[in-house]
Amino acid sequence: MLFAFESGKNTPQEALIIAYEKPIEEKDREYILKVCEGVIENLETIDRIIEKYTIDWKLERLLLTDKTLLRLAIYEMLFCEDIPESVSINEAVELAKIYGDMKSPKFINGVLGAIARDLDNIKKSL
Repeated sequence: MLFAFESGKNTPQEALIIAYEKPIEEKDREYILKVCEGVIENLETIDRIIEKYTIDWKLERLLLTDKTLLRLAIYEMLFCEDIPESVSINEAVELAKIYGDMKSPKFINGVLGAIARDLDNIKKSL
């Protein structure tokens, strides 16, 4: 859904419709919609964090898959108290292995690891 939002330049409402039409179990659908809405609502904050921790990389230069995975993991790290940071990072790295390029897993892990180390300070600044 987040990929559809960004790649298709869909509105958040259109991206929600795209996601909602997929055959997904209801409990998974609730989580997906909650997280996707949360990422979209906090996109400006999340993107500022990405830009701060992707030194020498502009947001628009990132692979769309990498940017989407970073956004998702950062949202979980900031706003989903029930998900351990290590789980968010690990899931993003595993998805990067599938959907990113050869460098994506290492890149994602490095950026999210740096964010995790500063997470308390990041949360205080929000």
